[in-house]
Amino acid sequence: QGLSLPETLSRAKAGFAGLYGRSLLYWLPVNVVQFNFVPERFKVPFLTVMCFGWSLCASLIAGYAQAWRKVQGDDAELLPLPLPSASV
Repeated sequence: QGLSLPETLSRAKAGFAGLYGRSLLYWLPVNVVQFNFVPERFKVPFLTVMCFGWSLCASLIAGYAQAWRKVQGDDAELLPLPLPSASV
C-alpha cells in the first residue's frame, strides 16, 4: 500500500496487540461452535466462511495504509487509526 519497510514495521507493531485480541475474540467462539455443533461434513465449509469473515474484519480493522500516515512536511508521522465504531 505504498509504505516503506520501516513504516510497515511501525504500523505492524502499533496494531498487533489490538488485532491479536480481536482475533481471539473471533476465533475462540468460532472454534467452540465448530468443535461442538458443526457436523463433520460441514466443518470445512463452515471454517471457509468463517475465514472469509475474519479476513473482512481484519481488513476493516487495519484500514487503508495511506489513511494511517499523517504527512507533515518532509517527515511522515505514523499514527494508529481509530477503530471503526458500530452504529446501531
